[in-house]
Amino acid sequence: MLKVKINIYQKPKDNFFLFFLQFFYIKNDYFCIVIMDIDITAFENECFFRTSRSSGKGGQHVNKTESKVGLWFDVSASALFSDEEKTRILSRLASSITDDGYLQLSCEEQRSQLKNKQIVIERAIVMLKKSLVVAKPRKRTKPSKAAIEKRLDDKRKNSIKKERRGDPYGRRKGDLQSPLK
Repeated sequence: MLKVKINIYQKPKDNFFLFFLQFFYIKNDYFCIVIMDIDITAFENECFFRTSRSSGKGGQHVNKTESKVGLWFDVSASALFSDEEKTRILSRLASSITDDGYLQLSCEEQRSQLKNKQIVIERAIVMLKKSLVVAKPRKRTKPSKAAIEKRLDDKRKNSIKKERRGDPYGRRKGDLQSPLK
């Protein structure tokens, strides 16, 4: 299951570092950090890894070593997440999930197979954590009176400007008479 760790701290005077936190809720003078942890060893046990040769330049080394690591994770058969979390993951990561329901990622950035495996595991965990975040519902707001007044004033100025662009002969758009006749 997904572990949720909640830490409660007193709100500091400087709110700059709160910018870097992913999940926080502020109430009065205290803020609460919700940290969602996925058990990495259990996640690795549920994943299937496949190695292959990396593409690109690299000389003789790239031709004989399998440093590219592919990760397949069966979301629907996972014991780490509840059914609600699984549906959220399947809907939000639909572009990375195959028709069989596997989350598929690969990494070939490093020359080491172990480093590539660590990178692909980190990427998968970050993707899963981001897909599990429940979006806060948007509160509908009304524009202020000053904003409404400014918009109407701009519309008035625009219409006056366009009126001045009219025909110098005073014709209307529907008239087909030429001023030369």
